[in-house]
Amino acid sequence: MLREHATLTRQFAISVDIVTVITAFILSFYIRLALMALGLFGVATSLWDYGLLLIIIPVIWWALLNMYNAYTWQRFTSLQAEYGRVFRTTILGILILTAVVFTFRIRNLPRSLIAIFAVVSFSLLILEKTVLYYTIGEMR
Repeated sequence: MLREHATLTRQFAISVDIVTVITAFILSFYIRLALMALGLFGVATSLWDYGLLLIIIPVIWWALLNMYNAYTWQRFTSLQAEYGRVFRTTILGILILTAVVFTFRIRNLPRSLIAIFAVVSFSLLILEKTVLYYTIGEMR
C-alpha cells in the first residue's frame, strides 16, 4: 500500500519533519524563557527576533534528512537506522546552523537557545520517528 503512494508518503514525512523541527525551535525558546525566570540565562528576547531562523532551520534539517535518505519508501526498515539519521542530522544541523549564524552575523542568538534546540529537536524527532515506525508497521 505504501509503495503505491510513495509520493504522498514522502510528502507527508517531509511535512511532519518540518512541523516537528519548527515546534522544537519554538518549544526551545519557551524552555529558555522558563529557565531565564530562574536566573540561569541573560537577556530575554522575542520569538519574532528569530523569524529568519524559523525559515532557515527547517530547510537545513530537510536537506540533511534528505541527504541521509530519510525520505525513501524503504525508510522504515530499522528503528535504529532512523535514530542514526536523526542523530547525524542534529549534530551536522547544529554545526551548519552555527556557521550560518556566524557567516550572516545574525545577532542576539543565544548559545543556550542553540543548545536547548539541539536537545529538543533530537528528542522530538526521535519521538516522531518512533511513532511513525510503529504506525507504518501496523499499516503494512
